[in-house]
Amino acid sequence: MRFKKDILKVLSCAVTMAVMAAVLMTGCGEGGEAPASPAESNSTAGSSASSASDSSSSSSDSSSNSAGSSSSSSSTNTANKATKLLLYTTGNVDADYVTDMDGYATHYRCAVRGNDVYSVNYQDSGEAYITVLKKGDNYYVIDGNYATKTTNSVIKNYLNSAKTGCNFPTSAEIATMTTGTYEVNGKEYYAEIQKKNVYGNQVRYIYCFEGNVLKYRVVEGLYYTTDKRPVKETITYNSISTKVSENLFDLSNYSVLEN
Repeated sequence: MRFKKDILKVLSCAVTMAVMAAVLMTGCGEGGEAPASPAESNSTAGSSASSASDSSSSSSDSSSNSAGSSSSSSSTNTANKATKLLLYTTGNVDADYVTDMDGYATHYRCAVRGNDVYSVNYQDSGEAYITVLKKGDNYYVIDGNYATKTTNSVIKNYLNSAKTGCNFPTSAEIATMTTGTYEVNGKEYYAEIQKKNVYGNQVRYIYCFEGNVLKYRVVEGLYYTTDKRPVKETITYNSISTKVSENLFDLSNYSVLEN
């Protein structure tokens, strides 16, 4: 079996949206606190929002049917420290999630184990559309029982962008975050909130939890430079765990081909 050249055309299209999502989901600019919005002024989180996570579990799972639109209603509590996100700073994350950027939804699975990354982009039917593996310094396109090694920059850029749902703030960054509440699909969630200056825009990264499990991640306040239109990105986590199967990165499962 030979490497499918068409995959590069597919990835060239997919990487455009993935890169846009990556810009939204990662703080790429100079750090800086955004001013509090009117909804945040003189308000505090509810009692459920102020409780810190004391879970000692090494993994957590959640389920959701689809990515939904998020309400802008929120409150913050600067006295309480963000703690629940610390669970996801171990360097090991396996997440199944849907990104929704202004109505454009994409379904991914991303598993990260140290510097190794396994990523699947699913079609609407649920079938795997694009599967890419990074192990060490090598990149592979997975197609059935075959893993084709490649050095193509499109593949690298795609994978770096497609794994945004597995990217989280560092422990030091989490220590500077605030807590509060945020409404998604009519339900209020405890939230841990990061504020950054991204390309000159004051952006909020809002992590919404159900119990100790991350349910949503919302980005507010970023604008496209072309039309200055505000964009909101919502990631809905169908499942997320800090337990990552080594089998995902086992190349002996495939016939390895050189591109």
